[in-house]
Amino acid sequence: KMRSQIQEKFGNWQPTDRDKGEKITVPGATQAKEGGIFIVDRPQLTQSSVQIGHLGGQFNNPDYPELDVLNQVMNGFGGRLFNEVRSRLGLAYSVYGVWSPRHDYPGIFVAGGQTRS
Repeated sequence: KMRSQIQEKFGNWQPTDRDKGEKITVPGATQAKEGGIFIVDRPQLTQSSVQIGHLGGQFNNPDYPELDVLNQVMNGFGGRLFNEVRSRLGLAYSVYGVWSPRHDYPGIFVAGGQTRS
């Protein structure tokens, strides 16, 4: 039934000139810039935000299945970061990790949290 509905709605659809354009190319991601520690001094504030990041890899990475399992174990409301850093130790109001691979370019890995200054 779904196929017939799609055919009914989009069966006569023709690409526009815009759709026939050149394929967009995305420049390769690099870590050419040096990392560092960046501090914004705001002594009047009582909370700090800490973040780390790295290139996150692509879906065709041979370690993808293991990294995906690691991401699920570490992150999320029931993940180890949340349970250990926030719930058990009480060190942060918010703690998170994000691993976001992509198909045709490296994605990102970010971990961070907010804590008392």
